[in-house]
Amino acid sequence: MGSQDLKDFKITGVVAAPFTPFDSDGELALEKIDPYIEHLLANGVKNVYICGTTGEGPSLTIDERKKVAEKWVKAADGRFKAIIVQVGSGNLKEVEELARHSEAIGADAISTIPTIFFKPANPKVIAEFLQKVSNAAPTIPLYYYHNPNMTGVNFSLESILNLCTNIKTLRGSKFTSENLYDLSRCILLSSDKYNLLYAVDEQILPSLTLGVKGGVGSTYNYLGKVVNRLLKAFDDGNIELARKEQVYIFIS
Repeated sequence: MGSQDLKDFKITGVVAAPFTPFDSDGELALEKIDPYIEHLLANGVKNVYICGTTGEGPSLTIDERKKVAEKWVKAADGRFKAIIVQVGSGNLKEVEELARHSEAIGADAISTIPTIFFKPANPKVIAEFLQKVSNAAPTIPLYYYHNPNMTGVNFSLESILNLCTNIKTLRGSKFTSENLYDLSRCILLSSDKYNLLYAVDEQILPSLTLGVKGGVGSTYNYLGKVVNRLLKAFDDGNIELARKEQVYIFIS
């Protein structure tokens, strides 16, 4: 992907966060991904975020993660607008290895959490970490996975993005936090540069009012049509219908 293509890369709409299938012995059941893809496409899901929290990426071995990513890319055969591979791990070397692998197999983007056992001391450390991940896979868009509740890394996303302006492949963030103030600050200050994907399913409608154009969710695995209806209702100015669809999401 060229520098201009990287600059223009943007994900919008529904992004499902798929589960990783296993058999009864705890081994990968990769053959289940084929019908999974057909199900998502039939329900209007055009993007997937694999090996994230829902996909249990941090609990898989490096080899398992590579196999999962390879299967999704090969089986999808270009039918998704974007396949984003979450490459975050407990140490930088593994993150770099998974980033290079995702780039090599033709994934559309990568995403990473920060290291979470020895946590970064400040936002500058996260920015330096993201620069190294970017260097490992310099031709593929990178998204920072901001999930303070799960990672325990509690710096505002705004404070992180402000230090990342020179990371050429960084295209945005998967924002998994109920902190709409931080989200709104990021959109206000950097929406022209960064693509922010909101990832609290139960609050997708409020995020749209702040300017979000796409969301990542685990419930979108089975509620793709509902979320698409919500997005359309919001775009059409039918807020009452959009509210009803939002309620359906958080009671499902």
